[in-house]
Amino acid sequence: MIKTWRDIPGFFDFEDIYDQAVEEAKDGDILVEVGSFLGKSAAYMAEKIKNSGKDNLLFMVVDSWDKREYGKWWIDVCQNPPAPWPVEELYGKPLENAFWHCMESVG
Repeated sequence: MIKTWRDIPGFFDFEDIYDQAVEEAKDGDILVEVGSFLGKSAAYMAEKIKNSGKDNLLFMVVDSWDKREYGKWWIDVCQNPPAPWPVEELYGKPLENAFWHCMESVG
């Protein structure tokens, strides 16, 4: 079950870069993440921004969830999940919908 950014499947091992971006951002700045997959790093960044206490700091996520790029791979993952892949709630969802499910789950 997805409750925090740590529960979201994905590839994210650069917390220090996101920490620095939030630290250096000024009130009203816009931070943009290009390429989000299921949102593990996006959820981390959103949590950092929320906890920063900065005003009007906006975070935008950009991803095409291109079916040509991800489509077959994502279907394969949902049909034959790699072990461990403990997120059954994502099975069968189109990739973009799975992203939004993750974002809603972490708030």
